[in-house]
Amino acid sequence: MLWFGAAQAHTGVNHARHHHPWHRGLPNASVAPLQRAQADAAALHGIPASELAPNAPQHYIIKRGDTLWRIAGQYLKKPGCWPALWGMNRAQIRNPHWIFPGQVLVLTIENGRSTLRVMKSKPQYAYVTNERADTVSAYSIDVSSGAMTPVPGSPFVAGNMPNTVAVNPAGTFAYVANGGASVKDGPGTVSAYRVDAATGALSPIPGSPFAAGKYPSSVAIHPAGTFVYVTNVYDSTVSAYRINAATGALTPIPGSPFAGPPVARNAPEPSCITVNPAGTFAYVANFGSNSISAYRINPATGALTTIPGSPFATGDGPATVAIHPAGTFAYVADLGDRAVLTYRINAITGTLTPVTGRPVYIDHGPSSVTVNPTGTSAYVTSETNHNVDVFSINPSTGALDDLSKLHYATEFDPSFVAVNPTDTFVYVTNAGFPNVGGSWNSGSVSVYRINAAYGTLDEIPGSPFAAGADPTSITVTQP
Repeated sequence: MLWFGAAQAHTGVNHARHHHPWHRGLPNASVAPLQRAQADAAALHGIPASELAPNAPQHYIIKRGDTLWRIAGQYLKKPGCWPALWGMNRAQIRNPHWIFPGQVLVLTIENGRSTLRVMKSKPQYAYVTNERADTVSAYSIDVSSGAMTPVPGSPFVAGNMPNTVAVNPAGTFAYVANGGASVKDGPGTVSAYRVDAATGALSPIPGSPFAAGKYPSSVAIHPAGTFVYVTNVYDSTVSAYRINAATGALTPIPGSPFAGPPVARNAPEPSCITVNPAGTFAYVANFGSNSISAYRINPATGALTTIPGSPFATGDGPATVAIHPAGTFAYVADLGDRAVLTYRINAITGTLTPVTGRPVYIDHGPSSVTVNPTGTSAYVTSETNHNVDVFSINPSTGALDDLSKLHYATEFDPSFVAVNPTDTFVYVTNAGFPNVGGSWNSGSVSVYRINAAYGTLDEIPGSPFAAGADPTSITVTQP
């Protein structure tokens, strides 16, 4: 829950003294008589459609850090008239000083008058791959507390050694990269599931699992929801598939699999793949050859073409790569160099240029890096140090602010981080540890609330939540 008082609506400033705005707010704040009169008029009649901003969105999801002033700027030609925005949905927002992230505003225009209403917040679900259990755990998320509850039927059967999971933007299909029973000899597979929007439960798609290369390690979905990309570690390729929009089934794209770099020193190669928000470029972290391969994506076919200058040099052992939500910067977790590297992305060519300045170093090496949906913070896991580090991101240079680094303890061997779509909670998978004799203890998921004023983390009650054996990845979705 976020606090939006009248003064804050005009300034857009989070007052530092409110350490937990979602708990405390400003329940005794008053609304000026003129502001209330504007709201009353809008509540009765709506507002003239002529007063709407030219590109007023039909739907808008309230995000962490939003203010009434900022939202009014989306809908009204004069943001100073924000009380009218409140009045347009006053029946559902009784107090303008309290608004919740995840609420969806819906604009309706009829007979020259416009009204705005709040839809019920959509459910959020989390999916976790359990590598040693060959399953996927599914959870419903309480959007106000962040707590996780297993959905009926969870965990769901996956293939051998499920490594990563991704859900399409519509939240209707989930895909899991399965390493396979024999790591180097393969082949691996991709499991495909239909997501029940009401419960979050997974049901296998006919034809699943779909064939992939040797040890699929990472899966990414095109932002348009049209293509799936999977890295195959031991044959150094990227498999590409077209998604059937109706069934979710996968069909290999002509030319797939696409070549990666030659395998270096007989070491594992493509470890992670991600697609930029515009869907124009794909980037692959090559763990063995210490580089990032960059590809241009054909928007019609999904085919990959190597970008001139690719692969781009990194430090020792790039494990994962993450893209800033604006598509302007790439962040690489270098496990061997114990550093996170930052690159500027050329929006036209897709080439990567290192951002000047020294890398940000992580104690005992970073295993993954994740950027939050608003692009203000980066989260980095350290498996051997058992913590997650939080950095603020410089909005102009993209650099991580080493001075802002904060450490938060996790459980044993944290492997991956996900931030929920409304940017209010952080989820970290903890792999756990092996027993004598080769069996594996169940892992867990640590959950932290993001302080809206400072960006700091507070572990929520009930955390960590139980997962399967060796959870390796997590994704959070809001269908």
